Amino acid sequence: MGLVLRNIKNSFMAYRSIYAQLIVTQLVAVIILLFVYGIVVSYDIAKEEEKMETLYFDARFTERVSTAELREILPEVLDVVEDRVDFLYMGGDFEGNEARISFHEEYHGGKFRLSETAFSPGSLSEGRLMTESEMNDGSRVLIGYNVGNVGDTYIVAGEEFEVIGVLRESPSNVTLHIPLSSVNEEFTTGFVSLFFDKLPTKSDYDTFVTVLRRHYGDNVQFNDFEPMNVDDIIAYDSIIVLALAIGVVTALDTILVYNYLMKKRKKQMAVFGIEGATRLQQILINETEVAIITVITSLTGVIVFRLAVERVIMEVYEIGISIFSIKVYGVMFLAFIGCILLGTFVMTVINTRKKALDMRRG
Repeated sequence: MGLVLRNIKNSFMAYRSIYAQLIVTQLVAVIILLFVYGIVVSYDIAKEEEKMETLYFDARFTERVSTAELREILPEVLDVVEDRVDFLYMGGDFEGNEARISFHEEYHGGKFRLSETAFSPGSLSEGRLMTESEMNDGSRVLIGYNVGNVGDTYIVAGEEFEVIGVLRESPSNVTLHIPLSSVNEEFTTGFVSLFFDKLPTKSDYDTFVTVLRRHYGDNVQFNDFEPMNVDDIIAYDSIIVLALAIGVVTALDTILVYNYLMKKRKKQMAVFGIEGATRLQQILINETEVAIITVITSLTGVIVFRLAVERVIMEVYEIGISIFSIKVYGVMFLAFIGCILLGTFVMTVINTRKKALDMRRG
């Protein structure tokens, strides 16, 4: 360790400007890394706050409409929002049925599927879920709660449906779940909802309203939709991309500065080799020096960020909870040091691949 500390002292005296650049780039890299984390988390928090208001579209009909007809119309909307929508939901009390019936269907590539968000194999006490082909070819099958056993027949709107799965419990007091393609003209509904797993846009909402209004006129009413401000989204994304780019550049710059230092010290490495130091010992000496310098500068960067930048982020982006814990600082600190050590290790291995005598001659 004494040798390492003397090497650091002597190198610093010999290459002051290079070490000054090294320290500055490491400080900047650490601060930007933590800054990016703060922006990303604040963006995620902002999106979470929007979810209750923006992650679903709801249309309600003043007079009940044909479920079969609605299924033919919905692809006009779903083809547009497919990459953001999670599943569509329709349900309610249908005439002639005591049981409550619902449809939870995903839509991909022009095909309907049973929603994986609503149902999983684990939600069944026996049997299986509906297949994609059953969801699209009008198969008279159902899964439900308190519907008997697998293989039993259940009458829905005068039609026989085979029980293929029995639910452990009844979600939202709905007892029957059948393919939307299996309904006849007796089926009607009073509402349809689209649930999203990504924030929908104002354009998505306009498509939903335009299509249903074109077919049902004043018979349909919609929930209010207030999308996240597009300018805010663009601003967040721009800051994140810019900060990431600067962070990557400063990290690479740090590794390149270390590489420059190693090339300057080839003579010293050659002397170590002539005096009996193995290649592994040379690498360990260099990496220990890098570790000491990086730990000191990184820790300084964390302290500067904690005292001068963290509060600004919390106030500017109106974050009401603490997102910079000791664990976060620790993970960021170790990740940054690990990347620097890995990059400089590769550089050191390359720069010490020559034999000591060849290096000394050089």
